[in-house]
Amino acid sequence: MNSGVVSEIQGLELRPAVAADFAFARGVHHTGMRWLGERLLGHWDVALQDARFEQKFVLDEVRIIVTGGDSAGYLQTAVEADGVVLKELHIDAAFQNRGIGTKVLGLLLGEARRIARPMTVTVVKFNPALAFYQRAGFRIISEQDQRYHLRHENK
Repeated sequence: MNSGVVSEIQGLELRPAVAADFAFARGVHHTGMRWLGERLLGHWDVALQDARFEQKFVLDEVRIIVTGGDSAGYLQTAVEADGVVLKELHIDAAFQNRGIGTKVLGLLLGEARRIARPMTVTVVKFNPALAFYQRAGFRIISEQDQRYHLRHENK
């Protein structure tokens, strides 16, 4: 859903990522996900996490969340046969608890609604983000190992 067009909502801008955003996105990802990795795996292997991030990071799917001229986070989405997949949504720690994630998720749901597709996301079971997605109307549709798969029907 990275159309190359800058989207703006309520003081936020979502702009297409460029190659120079890779390091920023990796840093935000690693900072936010480290505690999950440590809890799931018992440790955080930087080299392994860097390799995984590089493999999963698809530039054409990534948008940078900008507020007040500052990069506040990033998201990664893909349109697939069964709906829009929210692969990543990370807000940098310095920008958390300001409603940015809620506004971005609302925009993404609106984009999915316009193309008449549901949205899915996968969340680690003990991640507080589970409640964030459930408040937005996502429902658990299945579980696998330590993860829940959630879906928002967008109706």
